[in-house]
Amino acid sequence: MTYLDVARQVLPITEKILLNEGALGWIALRNRTSLVARTTKLEWKEMTSGAIKVNPTVATISWYFDGTDKNFSIPTANIMVWDIISFQDSTFKAKWDLRIMITWITSWTVATARKIGGSDIAIGTTDFAFVSSMAEAEGSVVSTRRAYEVPATLYNFTQIVRAWHSIPWTDTALFNYDFNNIKAELRTQAYEKFSRAFNGMITSSIRTSVTLGAGWVRRVAGWLNFFALNKFDASTGDVNGASTENVKTVSWLMTKENVNFAFKYVIENGWKLNAMVANTAQIMVLNSLYQEKINVNIVNWTVAWTVGGSVNVIKSPINIDWNEISAIYLDTSMPQDEVIFFNMNTIEAVPLEGRAALEEITEPSGKNDNYSVDLLWEWTVKVKNARANTYVLKALTLPTN
Repeated sequence: MTYLDVARQVLPITEKILLNEGALGWIALRNRTSLVARTTKLEWKEMTSGAIKVNPTVATISWYFDGTDKNFSIPTANIMVWDIISFQDSTFKAKWDLRIMITWITSWTVATARKIGGSDIAIGTTDFAFVSSMAEAEGSVVSTRRAYEVPATLYNFTQIVRAWHSIPWTDTALFNYDFNNIKAELRTQAYEKFSRAFNGMITSSIRTSVTLGAGWVRRVAGWLNFFALNKFDASTGDVNGASTENVKTVSWLMTKENVNFAFKYVIENGWKLNAMVANTAQIMVLNSLYQEKINVNIVNWTVAWTVGGSVNVIKSPINIDWNEISAIYLDTSMPQDEVIFFNMNTIEAVPLEGRAALEEITEPSGKNDNYSVDLLWEWTVKVKNARANTYVLKALTLPTN
């Protein structure tokens, strides 16, 4: 029997097929690393960090902060004296330029604060107070202070990907195939089917485990959509609620303003967008919005050698500072009224440790009237910092023509 290194043959062919078809599975294969899953449940840390952000528990009126110490009702567990606080409304839009400084922590629910700049306006309980600057005194020592955000533990199941192909014995007897190349033909067809099965695993938005009789388990790996649209318990990795900060319900046709909002969210959270996935209807809308500008890099990036850093010249709303949409994927399993903007660099394909591809080739026998090949290989998907690198537009109106 000739030894076949299935791993060396299957992956390059699979990657090429998926790339040529513009399939999402190619992204994960391209980003695969030496990481392996050491159990059927891959765990990792969602290592995003963001500003300490809380809702005031008591509203203030305009001109409340007048430059003197004032009581300010907010959760203070993660707030410290000399923190500088800025404000956003419920849509994460900055509330003017008001800045206050925390001068004393009175209790777990009340701090003393003083206006240090900006225009004082009313602050409501649906607004956000966030720490925009944390001051340290001279002579400070290195010590544990506080985390911006506790990293969440997420997990994803492994999934067995299978491909199978057969050639009837009759075809070989009638010289429809060169007998010496039957196995090569079997593998060619099986690798293509494996590509489609692998892509199906990548694009699945469901993560579940179904236990069957006799202890057998069928596992389904979840994709970006699942991790981007849910929140997880930091200790168990279980879903504990739906994500809202990176999701916008539009209820209208997609506009450039909607796209800009997605860019704004991701940039302000310190990450980036470089791809999108949608079904046919929304890709048609996007094409009508940007026409020839899609997939064209028209951002000038220059560095000003002065205090202040850089100058960005933006010529198109779909290309903003390292956030060029360089790939648009058509996924017919996506809802027609939804678009997902995401970062391709955050998705990796991860094989199960010690599980190389299994291949079985069967020749005609008393039980089989065909040549066949069966491929099995167990993988999962690692999605890093999904919510910070993803923005979803939902409930979009469908185009009328």
